[in-house]
Amino acid sequence: MSSFSEDKWDQQSGDNNQFEQNPFGGGGDQRWKTDDRIEQIYTDLSNTIFGRRVPMTAGYLLDPGYRQGVGKWHSGIDMSTPIGEAVRVPVGGTIVRGIQDISGDYFIGVRSDDGKLWIYGHLGSVSVPSGRIEAGQIIGRVGSAAHLHLEVQAGPNYRSSQNSNQNIVRNATLNPIKSFWELRNR
Repeated sequence: MSSFSEDKWDQQSGDNNQFEQNPFGGGGDQRWKTDDRIEQIYTDLSNTIFGRRVPMTAGYLLDPGYRQGVGKWHSGIDMSTPIGEAVRVPVGGTIVRGIQDISGDYFIGVRSDDGKLWIYGHLGSVSVPSGRIEAGQIIGRVGSAAHLHLEVQAGPNYRSSQNSNQNIVRNATLNPIKSFWELRNR
């Protein structure tokens, strides 16, 4: 997997239809497009965060259903789970950013020890509002959107990354599934 290019990672994990038998938003089962190893990395990530595999409802960067619905390219992955579900961080770090969106949900940034900024979005409540958080610790609970938005950025400071220009999203963010794989394989 270390031989995969950035484009290959993005193609392999860019559309939720490639991960689900009955994908959110239709489009049909396209799991045959995703390498089984990428599917397993997603399953491991989901198990790390929720203790079980949950459906992906929007993929990273290349999800056409998300693009059509929202009009922008997706800067992370969306993981469907019930409101109130505990969210555990897969990587420890320092909480550096917290914002509340118009729905009242929170987006919390955690700067990991390798400098990446992991963003946990659509949290209805926050368990650790500041300071250090360790891998496996609960950061909060899923809010009214009934999914976790997981985004990874290269720099230590958050910058808005939702955009109709795919290159802006690509330059501002990192593939969350690849970032988790790198974390597990350092």
